[in-house]
Amino acid sequence: MIIPLNSYIRKPPIVLQPKQVVIFNAIRYSVDICQLCYERLVRELEIITDKNNITQEDFPNIFSDLWSIMNHAVIFKNIVCKYFQVLESDKSFFEINKAKKLRNSQQHIEDRISEILSLNDLPIYGFLTWFRNYPNSNETIINAIYSGTVTNKKRASIHFTNTIIQNENPLIQKIEFTGVANNGTRKDPVFEEEHIYIEQLINDIKGLISHFDKQLKEQLSEFNNVEKHVSDF
Repeated sequence: MIIPLNSYIRKPPIVLQPKQVVIFNAIRYSVDICQLCYERLVRELEIITDKNNITQEDFPNIFSDLWSIMNHAVIFKNIVCKYFQVLESDKSFFEINKAKKLRNSQQHIEDRISEILSLNDLPIYGFLTWFRNYPNSNETIINAIYSGTVTNKKRASIHFTNTIIQNENPLIQKIEFTGVANNGTRKDPVFEEEHIYIEQLINDIKGLISHFDKQLKEQLSEFNNVEKHVSDF
């Protein structure tokens, strides 16, 4: 688990104030949902690469987990910035900040349809690319899925970047999502394609949790043997 089983975030002592406990709960759920969706996404990508018959549910399943990861990563970041006094511009949020722009744009998809999606024939929920490795044969297959219907051109435009991302999974590598984000302001929007590396987003969350968990252990070490709150009953 990204959050260790013995972490104070997961098992807050009763000496903490109720507000602190709720903050820990919010962090725990946002991170756990990110992790579970990511693990399921990796399994789905491995399966669909080798699948002969793609069903109507396959693509929505993948995009559902993908958008859930980005949404809850943003929730995690918002909580951390507000209650842990971490600046939004902190370099640890680089990938999560891209997720926030993508999420904010998607939440106004009714406007994006006329502003950019239909004009430029862009995928309604973005597109995803990944590498599927076959270690025994040293073979690698590059994969892509595209959401929605291509209307104004004969083929979808999908590209890959050359960025290398550390990933513990030997089979599925370099999961890269591309969607539309506003890189301008509300008054003067600039809608552009935004690329986000899902493995790096998860790695950033892991790094932040590790940092916070270490700090909490130092601050709350005297409460090691104190009764913990009951959770998830």
